[in-house]
Amino acid sequence: EASGTTLADSQGASPVALAGGATLGVPGGVAGDPNTAVRFDGVNDSGSASLNLSGTSQVTVEFWLKWNQFANNDSLAMEFTSNFNGGPGGFLVDPNADSGQFGIGMGQGASRNNVFFARPSAGQWHHYALVLDATAPAATAITPYVDGQSVTYTKTASGTGAGPFANSTLYLMSRAGAALFGAGDLDEVAVYDRALGSSTISEHVASNGTNRRPRAAFTMSPSPAKTGQTVTFNGAGSSDPDGTIARYQWDLDGNGSYETDSGSTPTATKSYTADGDLTVGLRVIDNAGGTDTQVNVLSIGNRAPTAAFTATPNPAGVGQAVSFNAAGSSDPDGTIAKYEWDRDGNGSYETDTGTTATTTSSYASAGNVTVGLRVTDNDGGTATATKVVSVKDASYSDTVLATTGLRDYWRMGEISGTTLADSAGTSTATVSGGTLGAAGAIDGDTNSAVGFNGTSSYARAQVNLSQTSAVTVEFWLKWDAWANNDALALEFTDNFNSFGGGFLVDPNASNGYFGVALGQGGARNTAYFSRPSAGQWHHYVLVLDGTAAGANQVTPYVDGQPVTYFKGDSGTGAGPFANANLSFMSRAGAGLFGAGVLDELAIYDRAVSATTVTQHYAAGTP
Repeated sequence: EASGTTLADSQGASPVALAGGATLGVPGGVAGDPNTAVRFDGVNDSGSASLNLSGTSQVTVEFWLKWNQFANNDSLAMEFTSNFNGGPGGFLVDPNADSGQFGIGMGQGASRNNVFFARPSAGQWHHYALVLDATAPAATAITPYVDGQSVTYTKTASGTGAGPFANSTLYLMSRAGAALFGAGDLDEVAVYDRALGSSTISEHVASNGTNRRPRAAFTMSPSPAKTGQTVTFNGAGSSDPDGTIARYQWDLDGNGSYETDSGSTPTATKSYTADGDLTVGLRVIDNAGGTDTQVNVLSIGNRAPTAAFTATPNPAGVGQAVSFNAAGSSDPDGTIAKYEWDRDGNGSYETDTGTTATTTSSYASAGNVTVGLRVTDNDGGTATATKVVSVKDASYSDTVLATTGLRDYWRMGEISGTTLADSAGTSTATVSGGTLGAAGAIDGDTNSAVGFNGTSSYARAQVNLSQTSAVTVEFWLKWDAWANNDALALEFTDNFNSFGGGFLVDPNASNGYFGVALGQGGARNTAYFSRPSAGQWHHYVLVLDGTAAGANQVTPYVDGQPVTYFKGDSGTGAGPFANANLSFMSRAGAGLFGAGVLDELAIYDRAVSATTVTQHYAAGTP
């Protein structure tokens, strides 16, 4: 600037306000550059600029300075914060340090870190670059350069923890514009939010003249990348304010040397075989020989392995050895270093077979076991896979009969007569018009089922559930066709709307869902879920717990799994169940006849667990 009281910020938005009558338009520090400098008289001239460095713990301060005369009076060239002794995040540039040297300091108290070096000649222009890095070891937290070269320094304070820097004011040639005024000419002040390297600093010093330096900028895609993946580096965002970019040179392997020269083409590509972080650099050279560099950190990630294994045999019998083989696992950029197994399904990978991909196990009880495999590759990447192993033991009927709380169990395997035996209790059912001897639901079980025609056939049994408020109803049902006509599968009491202690199983609920309900009036509690496929066998377990909260008094399971449901009523207080008739596939044998085949109907006087439901379903399926 040749006039005025403001110095523009050519890069950011922090103009310098001048005070005290500083002299503009004096010859600058860069040879051959007509741009001028500012002179400060050492009495009351100063400058100040608001500067937010709170996002970084690394700063480089660069400037040209022609200091009038060295002394030991702490006259300052710069100070960040109004007094760096009194507030965190500041720094000081003190050519006239009272130690008789040129002093640089940052931090305060125990975190103070400083360096002192021999003053260069007074009354002449010198280029200074001061690298302030609060993340570096204390011995190298401040690195001073004069005329492009690092200089020898001594330290009297080696504190750490000074960063990050502050959101404050940078004062030029004074302390807060009120004291310690410096006398001399100042030019080309630049502040960077990183630690400049020595090559960049020496390059800056060497770039004297009127040519304006180019600006290097590049992108990386993808970033981060995986091993083996091609990364494209694009320097098209580089620019030259007074010419053109003539050459693009790349340091693609992070060794600090720009071996890859793409000429005037701004792009380059490379893939990497090893994971880790590396510093990729671009150096651009303009048509007048000016250069600039930019570096970016590229993270190369390990590609995860793939876990896969087989289980043979599956299903398996109780006590039978099951062989697990993970040879199908793989790693796209390395090898599998370790195989770990969760053979008992508890979620913990206790069995480590090292680099051996096989193991065996056997099981003492029936049920489904979710076996897990975890593989780790040579770079520490992991992957998991699971497989359900079905362990068979007793027949389906033996499994049901061994379940605690079984009250009544109609296997429905009769092939003649008018009664259905209760295999667990004494509640023989009377069947009217049903088709006995129909093919049953359990594969490999010769026991038959009973078919109902949906117009007149049904069965009934007197069941006493008056001693419990929690009941589980379990059965296999092959329903002929869905409709919304309230045709029933089961009803306890002759009409659960009119008698206390009843429940209803309504596959053809009028709202288009499979409905389950208990209680009456204000105590009514209902749940509805999507109907499974018609014309096929499905295993149903309906847990009816009048002691539970209204939101979960009815818990339905289909084919061994809990199903999502919504509620129509959420009443509570239904109390114990009744001593009444249980009607199969009808309402009291007089209406709402259901059409389909019913098998293996069991009543428990408790709420069975999800694990028990899964075990029962597994026992009834191949």
